[in-house]
Amino acid sequence: MPLTNPLIVPSLSAAQDKIEQLAKAISADDYDYLPMAGVSNGGEVLTHLAGANYYIAKMLGHSVPAGVDPRALGAAADKAEMQALYTASGEHLK
Repeated sequence: MPLTNPLIVPSLSAAQDKIEQLAKAISADDYDYLPMAGVSNGGEVLTHLAGANYYIAKMLGHSVPAGVDPRALGAAADKAEMQALYTASGEHLK
């Protein structure tokens, strides 16, 4: 069941675009930067959002793609791989 709510779809697309722009603007070195103990780094936040996209899609009736484990996304991934994971999750949600 694709997302069809005329209020949700534009908001979701706008948020995903902003997150992708932010992900591109952060340097690869800063993806691992921890601002303080107990806080996620940029890469962890991005992969967490990717996993959340898969869970939202699942709640809407979509199956998680074969070979995708939303809880293990991004393990040992670099910046480009994390961005690709996030983009793929957003496309799956649409």
